[in-house]
Amino acid sequence: MNAYLTIFWTEMKLIFRNFIVVFFSIIFPACMVLLFGYMYGNDPIPEWGGYGMVDISFGAYIGMSICVTGLMSLPLTLAQYRQKKVLKQFKATPASSGSLLASQVVMHFIFTVISAIMLYLVARIVFGYTMAGSFWLFAVAFLLTCVCIFAIGMLIASVAPNERTATVICYLVYFPMLFLSGATMPYEMFPAGMQRFVNILPLTHGIKMMKGVSLGGQLSSYGTEMAVLLGVALVCGVLSAVFFKWE
Repeated sequence: MNAYLTIFWTEMKLIFRNFIVVFFSIIFPACMVLLFGYMYGNDPIPEWGGYGMVDISFGAYIGMSICVTGLMSLPLTLAQYRQKKVLKQFKATPASSGSLLASQVVMHFIFTVISAIMLYLVARIVFGYTMAGSFWLFAVAFLLTCVCIFAIGMLIASVAPNERTATVICYLVYFPMLFLSGATMPYEMFPAGMQRFVNILPLTHGIKMMKGVSLGGQLSSYGTEMAVLLGVALVCGVLSAVFFKWE
């Protein structure tokens, strides 16, 4: 445990020195809330049950934060470590070889939580946002979405032989997730045909569940979404364990 904590705090210090990672993981999502909030406001809209744009989109903004950390920062960090032989050198140390991987996952999850808190504070202070649903149910939906997206990120880190390849794969996965899952433009505004297409994206299901729960829905109403998230997480987790290489 002491060895793990030492590795964790060392990795945390290193990542906080990387301004790009800190900006896009923590600050960027909050900036997007400000941008879209000022563009559309948060006045009650009768067609949306009296909720405002920020109320409707809060879960989507959280999905954006999960997407940044899980599909960009996490896999690119691990790919960079592999390319620079950090993973190979670390495996030769007395510490558990999984400690570095575990610390990276936990660290990026903490970043995501910090980003979510900042999102909430901006939405609350600037636009008067109040979560209509249960905080604890939203936390469960948030955790399930993180598990799924982080598992995809770990799979990317496992199959990419170097940082350049990982970057290409991350872009190919990240941008469709970001722009087509409802994280930026509301899913409800997509045409029916496009909605059927974007339902293949795991993040779409996570955002649906987080949005619904944040507006007062129950998790029992999102059985399909939970099944998709857990199924994708299980498949990606197994594949990443099979294909992961230390060098």
